[in-house]
Amino acid sequence: MSGTANSSTLIQLVPRRSAEPNGVADYALALAGALRTLGIKSVFLSGTPAAEVASLQDEWNTTSVPKRQAHSLADTLRSLLAKTKASAVLLHFSGYGYQERGVPLWLVQGLRNWSRRAGGTSLLTIFHELYATGRPWQSSFWLSPIQISIARSILDLSSEVITPTEIFRDRLLEWSRGSQIRPLPVFSNVGEAGCASPPAARAASAIVFGLGGVENRIFGLYRERVERIVETMGIEEIIDIGPRFSSLPTTVAKAPVISKGVLQRDRVSDVLAHARFGFVAYPFDVLGKSGVFAAYAANGIIPVVFADRHRSYDGLEAGRHFLDGLRLETKLDANHLAGIQRRLFDWYESHSLPAQARFIAQAIDRRRCLSVPRNTTTRADTLR
Repeated sequence: MSGTANSSTLIQLVPRRSAEPNGVADYALALAGALRTLGIKSVFLSGTPAAEVASLQDEWNTTSVPKRQAHSLADTLRSLLAKTKASAVLLHFSGYGYQERGVPLWLVQGLRNWSRRAGGTSLLTIFHELYATGRPWQSSFWLSPIQISIARSILDLSSEVITPTEIFRDRLLEWSRGSQIRPLPVFSNVGEAGCASPPAARAASAIVFGLGGVENRIFGLYRERVERIVETMGIEEIIDIGPRFSSLPTTVAKAPVISKGVLQRDRVSDVLAHARFGFVAYPFDVLGKSGVFAAYAANGIIPVVFADRHRSYDGLEAGRHFLDGLRLETKLDANHLAGIQRRLFDWYESHSLPAQARFIAQAIDRRRCLSVPRNTTTRADTLR
């Protein structure tokens, strides 16, 4: 990497920054820390007015849009660019984060208005989500066409794109009009301790980790299969981490369930460093965008995945990188588990937090060197 990016400033546009837990904001924050080690300073632009969220006081400079309106976003972005002399804007795109129905027309219109006078400033985008799908009686069914149109417009405005799964990459390639698209599964938001401690040296415990609602899948929908796994793999305790909307069972197949509640990042990492297994309720084909799966991979945990969709993507394979919770019937020996742990961490390292920071730094450098003017007539014009 040349020295250009080493003295750059990057504006990270996120749905919101607040004291409340938020996966996309946590992702952006971790990325900011890693970019700082490369000499790239991040400033944040929150897509939620400050008056609407719990205030957050930390070391990172954050500006909020005054209103969720196109002109407000464009004006705020221009002002922030003039103040910071930023080399690029990094958009973290998740439609529902910017509008409750997942149709943030103000976002795409504001970015279009800004881009017309952006000069050499590039827009880089991480597509955390593309669009929702649903049944005809669900609102997502009727809103998905406009969600698709918004995502395609954002793609048209972006010079380079990161997306967490091959499925998203393939769809974006169908829509692409010249953007560089790179699939990079998400990194861990709770540290990357690796697999120095093999499974056999860890406690015979399993982690349940994630935001509220995961308890209903692990201890409800998949309860019978979880009990079978606990018995088959000799799991002696289950440790639950995160906010919960429903009460937890006291035991599962005689293994006590220990609730830790919400923990700080370093405490989560400490717990993961000593456990052998981690439960995940997530479809195989989009495991690349699961922060929980990434946390297990980065910290030497053997994931046990419970899902009804079983086709794998992103270089992952059941039995080699994780255990299939709905099909596993026999106990695996220590060597087998150690092999899974090692292969999973090898897979993770190629898109770890440092690896993704390097990729973004190189992308900033690339776009500044190329200085290619973007086509400012985009699909977004049809959304006015």
